[in-house]
Amino acid sequence: MRASLLWLARYVGLGVVLVGCGGGSGGAKSVSAGDQDSALDPSEQTVSGMQGNVVIEERSGRYYLDAWFSVDTSTAGTPGAPPELLYTSHGETCERVNTAAIDPAAEPPLVTVSAGESLELITRAGVWAQLALQSGWGMPVYASELRSIRQAWPEDVMLDVPGDDFPAVASTALDPLAPLALVAPVDSRSIPDDGKLVWEASIDERDLITLVLREERVAPNEASDTRFSVICQLEDDGEFLVPDEVTEYVDWIARAARVRTTTVAAEDSVLTVVQVSER
Repeated sequence: MRASLLWLARYVGLGVVLVGCGGGSGGAKSVSAGDQDSALDPSEQTVSGMQGNVVIEERSGRYYLDAWFSVDTSTAGTPGAPPELLYTSHGETCERVNTAAIDPAAEPPLVTVSAGESLELITRAGVWAQLALQSGWGMPVYASELRSIRQAWPEDVMLDVPGDDFPAVASTALDPLAPLALVAPVDSRSIPDDGKLVWEASIDERDLITLVLREERVAPNEASDTRFSVICQLEDDGEFLVPDEVTEYVDWIARAARVRTTTVAAEDSVLTVVQVSER
């Protein structure tokens, strides 16, 4: 899988609705981002099924589509040392993570399963794109036949998962995600002197902003082989004043992304679809 998927999965918390929704009729129920806490009872957050992940990433007008379905989600989350909470206010957070402490070899292997021959993104006009089963990785993963798709995202896209080891999930609506447009800083990755980051806010309340801020220096009391990033999860309201607790550590913006997450429960498994616009 692409390196960008690793930072999405590890640091941004995408695909973290790792709960089994057992029982019921066996049908699929769509859960919007705003309804997840009430729809998926925290007291029942035990994994009894599988976790599906579909990532739709927009960069410079191109869409990159990937998916994988795994049988063990119990070890998901940020590997390595626990993150240090630097800032929290009104649901927004910034956490400091030692990315150098993450050892991929120490993580349990990802065991993926099949969800059918291909996933389809369907519009009223027909199949807009397919994510075909890939065999070159030695395990089932999915990607679009074209490495990127340079077309406007249709207004009426539905995702169909045909099902195999992972159960079928039909007709999940995926509305267009507005591309992230940064206003400040302009032509720079450095945090502005006034600490204010500005972007064109989303009108969709489901959308959030994820910032990955990276420091170029190491604190005097820390080992030279440490490398930290600060991950901020923010409301998509168009502005964020980077607090002193964060600028004490970080110098520049490594990644900025608008993120929308849709979860769908199917039998005892969960499908998480993440739409990302990255700058």
